[in-house]
Amino acid sequence: MGTLITAPAGLEGVVVAETTISDVRGEAGDYHYRGFPAPQLAREASLEEVWHLLHAGRLPDRPALDAFRARTAPLRALPARDFPAAPRRRSLRS
Repeated sequence: MGTLITAPAGLEGVVVAETTISDVRGEAGDYHYRGFPAPQLAREASLEEVWHLLHAGRLPDRPALDAFRARTAPLRALPARDFPAAPRRRSLRS
């Protein structure tokens, strides 16, 4: 079992984990994924691009993104038997 500590209000200055995936810059109010600001990724990157970044450690170029999408597409399929009322192939952009 780990050692218990008395934590300051708001956990200020408390390190709970070391990771290369994300970084909280509390004083600046910033959150980064692999060095990229989270708001920038939300505005400019697709789900698959961020997924690739988190998994592979870098943003993909076009060939890598196409290959990643082909590999991960089956993982996003919803079996119709599990979601009979769910609409099929409806785009948010239409």
